[in-house]
Amino acid sequence: MITFAELEAAYRRERQSPKLESLPLDFFDQVRRLSQDPQALEYKSNIDDLSESIYNLRINKLVLAAGRAENEVPNPRNALEHELRLYRGILGLLSQVRGQVFSKNIKKEPEKPKTFLLKVKVSSPLPKIMGSDGLEYGPFKSEEVVELPEQTAKLLIEKGAVQEG
Repeated sequence: MITFAELEAAYRRERQSPKLESLPLDFFDQVRRLSQDPQALEYKSNIDDLSESIYNLRINKLVLAAGRAENEVPNPRNALEHELRLYRGILGLLSQVRGQVFSKNIKKEPEKPKTFLLKVKVSSPLPKIMGSDGLEYGPFKSEEVVELPEQTAKLLIEKGAVQEG
C-alpha cells in the first residue's frame, strides 16, 4: 500500500512534469486503501485532495495530448488503463467532430439557373406579378419599358399585355 509521503511525492512529480509520470498500475486502488486505513484517518481529506489533484492533472495532460495527436494515435507514455480508454474516446470524438467541421460534403444550395432578361414595353397597366424566377415585378404603368425574365416576358407577350422591344 502507498504511503502518504509517496502520494505527496507523486503529486509533486505530476505537477512539475508536462508529461504523464509513471505510476503503479493499481495506484488509485492503493490510494483508496490508504484513504480507508484507520491509521491514516486524520489525513483522509488531504489524501482525497491529493489523489483528486493527481487525477485532474493527468486528465488535463491526456486531453492536451489528444488535441495535439491530429491523425496520429500513439498511446501516451505512462498512461494507466482507464486513462488509455479515456484518451482513445477523446481521440474518437475529436476525429468525429473534425470530420463534421471539415467535411467535403458540406451541403451547398443548388445554383439557380441563370435567368435571361428580356426587354419589353408594357401595353396597359399591370399589377405586381411573380416572375418565372420567383421574384416579384411591378406594378407597371402603361408604356413603361422593363426587363423581365424571358419565360415571363414571352407569356405576357402571348397574352398581349406587353410587346417585345
